[in-house]
Amino acid sequence: MNNDLISIIVPVFNSAGTITRCLRSLLHQTYSFLEIIIVYLESSDETLCKIKDFQDKRIKIIIQKDKTGPGGARNLGIAAAQGKWIGFVEADDFIAQDFYEKLLNHAKKYQCDIAQGEIYLNNKLWSVANNQSYSSVEDKYKIIQNGASFDKIFKSDLIHAHDIRFSEFVRWEDNPFIFKSFYFANRIITVQGANYFYNVSNKKEDYINKLHQDILPVVKEIMDFSCAYKHTPKELNILKHSIIRSFAAYGINNRKIYLGLMELMDNPLFLRFMYYKNRFRYFKKKFNFRKEK
Repeated sequence: MNNDLISIIVPVFNSAGTITRCLRSLLHQTYSFLEIIIVYLESSDETLCKIKDFQDKRIKIIIQKDKTGPGGARNLGIAAAQGKWIGFVEADDFIAQDFYEKLLNHAKKYQCDIAQGEIYLNNKLWSVANNQSYSSVEDKYKIIQNGASFDKIFKSDLIHAHDIRFSEFVRWEDNPFIFKSFYFANRIITVQGANYFYNVSNKKEDYINKLHQDILPVVKEIMDFSCAYKHTPKELNILKHSIIRSFAAYGINNRKIYLGLMELMDNPLFLRFMYYKNRFRYFKKKFNFRKEK
């Protein structure tokens, strides 16, 4: 029997419509040795009341006083976590009943610092796992399909030993955390059938603008980390591809972002090719639309 405590950190803000489903999925896990750390930012809806409806001693509530973003909320949770393992869940989402049991069993069996599951988006499999483990920096970077921290568990010793924290005041806050933790992990395993159900809500224009605005600062943080730890040319090349694949491609059609990425990444040829290929598709689609009209 496993008896390792898992600390699950859930940032919460204006989540009255989804927090009940989220917490039910956590409280009904087949692996029950959990602490659920709710990091609550004052909301304008009934979120807090819905949390307090649950009478379970495993739930702890921390008040996030400063608006440091989801990254700041997760950092507060990390500071309070007592578990040997740490996981993250979004208040909009939910997990399969055996999610943490599968992740922990595989992590311990294969002596891994990180176990990564699979993500379902709109009931379709979005990120896949193959029950394989990875130990080289190149291989670990290759399996970064997105910047999500929530489909994984991390050994708390890994996080604390290297002082790995989330970026604050920015979006894409997961991505530097993922690249740093993957770099330092001795071994990572991907676990097939450990299912996380991710919900994408409609994004307002100011949120989308924030996503674009924060791409370059977050990329810079990752590139600075790479420089500080003197990645080999091969590691650096894979890192750059992973950055684009996991999140930076979101802004690739914006010329300002593209030029900023080129400067931060030292003008990689693959990025130039990707940019002009996307532009060609855009103008082709636009031309065909006008022709049909």
